[in-house]
Amino acid sequence: MLEAAVEVLGTKGSRALTHRAADRAAGLPEGTASNYFRTRDALLIGALEFISASEAGPLLPPQLPDTLEEMADLAAVGIEFMLGPGRTLALARHALFLEAAVNDRLRQGLLDASAPWWQLGTALLTRLGAPDPGRRGRWLFAAIDGLIVDQLARPDPEFDAREAIRPLLSGLAAAPRA
Repeated sequence: MLEAAVEVLGTKGSRALTHRAADRAAGLPEGTASNYFRTRDALLIGALEFISASEAGPLLPPQLPDTLEEMADLAAVGIEFMLGPGRTLALARHALFLEAAVNDRLRQGLLDASAPWWQLGTALLTRLGAPDPGRRGRWLFAAIDGLIVDQLARPDPEFDAREAIRPLLSGLAAAPRA
C-alpha cells in the first residue's frame, strides 16, 4: 500500500495522494488505506518512512570513502540512482518536501528521516578535514537535492553527476577565506 502511495506521489504529486487513490493504485478494496493510516498526515508520514527505507538500502554506503574522489563517486552514484531507477522515489520525496513546508507534523518526520543523511555528510566532511562539518554536511545534501530537482525538472542531456558534485565537495571541505 505504501509503495502505491509513493507511486501516486511520484507520478501525480502530493495533492493527488488520498486514501482512495492509494487503495486504487494498490488494487485494494476502498477503505483499506484509511484502516491502516487514519488521517492523511499518517498516510504522508507512512509514505515518507517507506521512501526513507527504500533509499537507504541502495544509497547508504557500508563504509565511508577516504578521498574526495571516492566521495564524489559515491554521491554521483546516488544522484544517478535518483534520476534513473529511483526517479519516482525522488519525485515523491520532493513532493513531500514541499508538503512539509506547510505541515508541521510531516516536517518533523522529514527532519527525522534526514538525520542519517546529515550524519553521513558530517562524517564525510570530517574525513576531508572540513571546518564545521555538521553544518556543511547538511549543506552537502541540500546541494545534492538541488541537483536532483534541477535534473528532474529541467534535464540536461550532458549532465555529469561527478562533474557537478566534485566542486561542491571541494568547496565544502575548504576552509573559509579570511
